[in-house]
Amino acid sequence: MRLKIHQKLLFMFLLITFMVVGLISVLTYCSLSAGFSAYLSKSELSSIDAIPQLLAEEYEQKGSWKNVFSDSEIMNRILANNEDMAGAQNRRAPPPDFAPPEHLRPEDRPPFPPFRIELFKRIGIFDLEKKLLWGNESARNSQAELPIKLADGSQIASLRLQAAERVSKDLESAFVAEQSRNLVLVSLVAVILATAAALLLSKDIVDAVRILEHGTKRLNEGDLAARIDLQRSDELGRLAQDFNILAANLEIHDRAHKQWIADTSHELRTPVAVLRAQVEALQDGVQEANPRTLQVLHDEVMSLGKLIDDLYDLARFDVKQLNFHLLPTEIASVLQDTVDSFAERFQQKRITLDNSKTKDLKSLVKADSSRLKQLFANLLENSLRYTEEGGRLEISSKTEVDFLILNFADSAPGVPEELVLRIFERFYRLESSRSREYGGSGLGLAICKTIVESHGGSIVAGLSDLGGLKIEVKLPIYAAEGNSSGQ
Repeated sequence: MRLKIHQKLLFMFLLITFMVVGLISVLTYCSLSAGFSAYLSKSELSSIDAIPQLLAEEYEQKGSWKNVFSDSEIMNRILANNEDMAGAQNRRAPPPDFAPPEHLRPEDRPPFPPFRIELFKRIGIFDLEKKLLWGNESARNSQAELPIKLADGSQIASLRLQAAERVSKDLESAFVAEQSRNLVLVSLVAVILATAAALLLSKDIVDAVRILEHGTKRLNEGDLAARIDLQRSDELGRLAQDFNILAANLEIHDRAHKQWIADTSHELRTPVAVLRAQVEALQDGVQEANPRTLQVLHDEVMSLGKLIDDLYDLARFDVKQLNFHLLPTEIASVLQDTVDSFAERFQQKRITLDNSKTKDLKSLVKADSSRLKQLFANLLENSLRYTEEGGRLEISSKTEVDFLILNFADSAPGVPEELVLRIFERFYRLESSRSREYGGSGLGLAICKTIVESHGGSIVAGLSDLGGLKIEVKLPIYAAEGNSSGQ
């Protein structure tokens, strides 16, 4: 049987809870069992902690242990003084098999409570070599120890206390049993709370996953307007934000794709319509195949061929199939060759083409010279088409850190400031009539943008001081050259 996600989460959460609670229970039980005897011994030691001090005082007075332990009256007095100092008044009944310690003679024995006598039976006093000086030999290896020190801090012996096995084990068993019952109750409460928390947590996660699943399904079915409203700050919330960004980008690309197809068909329709009209006129005998008619047909074929070439280049740019042969290139030489090829056309339209501010340009750029020439040709073509007769185009250069900047600034007419950023869009024109009036398909600047970005540079447009449009091309300088030049 396949489990659903909320069942898996619940099962995993409960499994972890049981493991943690079980581990804590085992460790707690072991800790209680191991530490209880030590606790009892420490508790008993605290009730006889005056004995080492009293013994040390006797040792300093007598000068040795011989005169201390040989006199039972001294030991009785020390034990009695300890009882007075400890204030031990517990009246517990002695165990059934109680017998007084043999090293306390009955006639010298003070009236100690039976349970204290049982405690004294387990005391052993040993020198530093663990030789028994007085008391119970079995206490030799006991960990319950009190050092016996002189006033100067030097240790002369130790008092050790043998554990009360039967009493200790009985108390230990009762204590551990009681604590185990409490631990079981606490564990059950923890499991119940963990189960409730797991149910709430799994429901919260599953609800979010279902919202994501629904949005993904809508997107998969072609609904690019699908968005996920998931107000969370965790990973699922960030996943929903990424989904919305993805859906928005897909919607933009889909709109651009549809617009691209519509614009392409529109641009192709016009020259094809002209060619069709001319050919049909020839077929019907309305026009003759004279040089003028053939020139019209030739111009339309060339226009159509240019449009197809531009579309092909952009399509190859989009799929990353257009290769660039990047080599160190003298940009001034490429720019000058392009300017020379346009000089006659600019003269015919009486537009002044001034590139004098680039004559001293020495910087090298790593570029594909043919694509660089195509870039400059498109920019010059754009100014040539849209600058009024008698106008001006100025080309200047400067360097900025590791970049070479070329500025193409022409005169009127200008471009509305709010539309400047759109001129690099494919097929974008300020007005639809410009296609027929000025020629061009609206792809030239889009190709410029693609070429510049493929060379690791950037291209931006703005308003020119001459009253027209200014386009700034920024290209990285070839690193091995290191030359720079100004305007």
